[in-house]
Amino acid sequence: MNPEIISNILSLGAALVNTQVKDAAGLSDQIASYELFAQGYLGLPAESWFVRPAIRVSYEPAADVERPKAVAITERNFKALIDLGLVCDWYVVPAISLQGGIVRRKIDLTSNSRIGSDSSHSISATEYLWQQGASLGLGLPVLDGAVIIEPHFRVIDLRGDERQKFQWGIDLSYAIR
Repeated sequence: MNPEIISNILSLGAALVNTQVKDAAGLSDQIASYELFAQGYLGLPAESWFVRPAIRVSYEPAADVERPKAVAITERNFKALIDLGLVCDWYVVPAISLQGGIVRRKIDLTSNSRIGSDSSHSISATEYLWQQGASLGLGLPVLDGAVIIEPHFRVIDLRGDERQKFQWGIDLSYAIR
């Protein structure tokens, strides 16, 4: 790509992300989440290098796991993150970034008692957690750089929840010129 093409532009995109989660027994599971993001490319004095600030919002729906019929615990996360990356405009677009932001977690506990009544009961709680992390990606520009497909790997630290440590996924972004 030509530096004049990519410099100081905005791109919009979506991502599919898998999060590795460990349960209380130490068993791993994968939870899919969906992200939308807006990011800019700001040229640096060094040729072909850019700062890439981004805003990401994501939704992590309740995991579809096998559980007892009488009691169900569901957990849903909504994330708002700021991402600051460094990228090199080349045949491929290597990227490294740091991110931080807030996670809104909603936890529902529902019981469907079969003993003595036909009623169900529910308890809900909402909490806010801080998430920080680092990401490595390798973008593949297509359509003369207008679209970038970027597989990535993230190491995350979700304060108050030691179950989540790694994420991987793929970003798809479109440059608005």
